[in-house]
Amino acid sequence: MDLARLRFGDWVMALGGVAVLGAMLADWYAVPVLGEQVGFNAWESFAVNDVILAVAAVMALTTFVLTATQPAAAVPLALASLTTLAALLGLVLVVIRMIWPPDLTDGVLDVSREGGAWLGLVATSALLAGCLASIRDERTPQPEQPVEPRLVRL
Repeated sequence: MDLARLRFGDWVMALGGVAVLGAMLADWYAVPVLGEQVGFNAWESFAVNDVILAVAAVMALTTFVLTATQPAAAVPLALASLTTLAALLGLVLVVIRMIWPPDLTDGVLDVSREGGAWLGLVATSALLAGCLASIRDERTPQPEQPVEPRLVRL
């Protein structure tokens, strides 16, 4: 594992992935029940969106590990490109759920947004920004030792 191979975008992408997974455990929405606020995290309040966000976060962490361990940049760059698509889809879904919260009570009670929803929005934005920075920067680190070209004699 060579951490020198990791670029700024890879670090932001990995931190965004960890932040998305962490934000999914916080309360995103609350419903008043008998005078108290009952909170629901992303796993409890979403049907499919939580799986898409988790897949995007795990793909980001996998890309981080592959970039540090693979000698060639092709596999991590391809996975970073796919992660960008998943993160973009996740961000669109989070924005939609910020505008229209899920109907947790069949329209009977009002659903309010909690801090976890805002953290999820910021974390998903950071994940997408890290993905875009990662695929934008195609530099590979310089070798530690200077490499001398070999001459081939025929």
